[in-house]
Amino acid sequence: GWLVGIVLLAVIGAGVYIVMNSGSLIKTAVETLGPKYLGVPVSLGSAEISLTDGSGALTDLVIGNPAGFAGPHSMRIGRVALALDPAQISGDLVVVKDLSIDGAEVAIVAKGAQTNLQTIMNNLDSGDGAEPAPAEESSSEMKMIIDKFAFTNAKTSLSSDLVGDKTVSLPDINLSGIGRKSSG
Repeated sequence: GWLVGIVLLAVIGAGVYIVMNSGSLIKTAVETLGPKYLGVPVSLGSAEISLTDGSGALTDLVIGNPAGFAGPHSMRIGRVALALDPAQISGDLVVVKDLSIDGAEVAIVAKGAQTNLQTIMNNLDSGDGAEPAPAEESSSEMKMIIDKFAFTNAKTSLSSDLVGDKTVSLPDINLSGIGRKSSG
């Protein structure tokens, strides 16, 4: 009897710890796994997760540049926020109430025919040498509805040994009802 009580208390304690520290656990995972797979420094200012209302946000995500490419980062995102509809998450349909990406900056650095982003993609493709898990076959694909999508305050820059430096601010994108007509 008392052994079951201790095990149950330990499980409840672990669950509370995970819920209370989910933001710092995500931050640590991003900053540990990001460099492993991308081959560049990755930092995250903060992560906020609310399991009860299905929402979360990442703030100040910075992906560095590969060795040999100048500049402080290849990508920086000020804030990504996601709110799911917990009542409408099933095996084949996910309803996203709100997805917003604010302050995204992509810095493309070109040296001849090679770019920093291509180098990062090559690093990602090579991974850590582990074989990818085989995809499970399913009878239906997951569908998604996004009620509100916003991509704001974004800019991209190009630094090239051939054309010099250029920066472009991108127009804001605000969409609603993505996937509603086709039910995902």
